[in-house]
Amino acid sequence: MRDLHVLGFAGLLALVTPLVFAASPFEAQMDELANAREKAVAQASEPIHRQYAASLQDLLARAIKAGDLDAALKIREELQAVTPKEVNLRIQGSWSDRGKSTRLEFSPNGVFKEFWNNQIQEGRWRSSADKEVKMTLKVGGTHEFRISDDGKSVKRLNDGLVWYRD
Repeated sequence: MRDLHVLGFAGLLALVTPLVFAASPFEAQMDELANAREKAVAQASEPIHRQYAASLQDLLARAIKAGDLDAALKIREELQAVTPKEVNLRIQGSWSDRGKSTRLEFSPNGVFKEFWNNQIQEGRWRSSADKEVKMTLKVGGTHEFRISDDGKSVKRLNDGLVWYRD
């Protein structure tokens, strides 16, 4: 009899626990809206940042060719300063693989989430080089990602897996 009570309580607990800890549908919708906004801002501003960086590259080459090394140094510093920003803007948003049910999210505040196999791995990300970001997991370990030239895919460098912009 005692075993039946324990089993009944365990069953009830299993049914109620997800309801207690589930996020409000309004909070989930708010998160979706915030992600959509972040994605739209990143997509809208990406061509502007790419053009600015390309123009700086051209200007740098002309300054070097003209022998104006002081100007070239200033231009190079500006180019280095905006390149991580460009990478940050290009990677922000959601990315999905094709067929493996894995999704990545790079938030503007530096938070990274990987949704895989009903689990969420979280960490922090930051620009590490042109078209590359480094992600550090909360549970330990790091991954490096490279954005494709067209900005439509991101590749994890340590295992070669590829995700595509949602």
